[in-house]
Amino acid sequence: MKNWIVTGGAGTGKSTFCRMLAEVLDGAVESFSCDQAAGRLWNDPEVQARLVAEFGNELAVTGQSVTRRSVADLVFRVEEARKRLEAVMHPRIFQMLDMARDHAQKKGDAKVFLAEVPLYYETQQPMPADTVIVVAASETVQRTRLIKHRQIDASVADGMLNAQLPLELKINKADVVVWNDGSSAVLETQMLILLRSLRPFN
Repeated sequence: MKNWIVTGGAGTGKSTFCRMLAEVLDGAVESFSCDQAAGRLWNDPEVQARLVAEFGNELAVTGQSVTRRSVADLVFRVEEARKRLEAVMHPRIFQMLDMARDHAQKKGDAKVFLAEVPLYYETQQPMPADTVIVVAASETVQRTRLIKHRQIDASVADGMLNAQLPLELKINKADVVVWNDGSSAVLETQMLILLRSLRPFN
């Protein structure tokens, strides 16, 4: 089983690219998304208790939970708050990733374990990777997608972009780079070319 990591910057189209790959590979792929794992963790009572303890006073929380949007508005403006959030979430997310990979390996029917790990280079978390694919785009396109498509405030969008390593560094470290400033058709074409070059079924 090949281990492929897909990473990049905020708003570059990593999730779309992974979805395209998974559709083409069909039953030959097991996929994992760190963002989806974070979404599941957000509803975990133990995690919510930790988040309330960390951010409740700063967010003037009166109930027993905090929302992702309210925490995002804080952590992408205040670096120290972002580090506190990562300390709560990252160990749990990477444990889920390890478990998903082990499960796929034991099942034995997948040719590729495809993991979308947005902060792969930032966290320097050790994990098997036969190929690291960076999905990249210009900063103007990233910012537009975050603000218009994901309806994120401009200041939060800027905070998200500034919180990550520059894309140039990720591009230099990558095994493969996919440039996604254009249409979904162009992205799909690059994905198909990539599959032919990586030959996951060999």
